[in-house]
Parts: sequence; C-alpha cells; structure tokens
Amino acid sequence: MANVLNAMSKSVQSKAKAQLKDTWMAETKANAETAFDFFVKAYSVKYDCAAKCLIKDRDNFLAFYDFPAEH
Repeated sequence: MANVLNAMSKSVQSKAKAQLKDTWMAETKANAETAFDFFVKAYSVKYDCAAKCLIKDRDNFLAFYDFPAEH
C-alpha cells in the first residue's frame, strides 16, 4: 500500500488510502475485488504508476481472502 501511495500526490493520498482500506476491509473477496477495480478505474488515468503497482500485486493484496476467517 505504501508503494501505491508514494506514486500519488500528497493531496490525494488520504482519500486513496481510505479507498484502499475499503478493499482489504471488505466482507467478502467479491466485495474486495469490486473495491479494488473501482480504485484502479478511479485513479489509473491520473496516477497510472500507482494503478500499475497495485495491479501487479493484486493476487498478493487479496491473498488473505483465500484463508478461513479464523486465521
């Protein structure tokens, strides 16, 4: 997440961080993927490097949804 935010201007980092939080705080993997896709679509035009960084690590970013909630 830090690498993604570092590729963005300081003025949008707090808003972007909140939207990234929506991704990893989602109830289900499907909701997380929807939030992930929304983030990429919203920021890819102006912050292409940040979007590419996030897309590159998509599987790692969402990997914890593959484990039971107890873990």
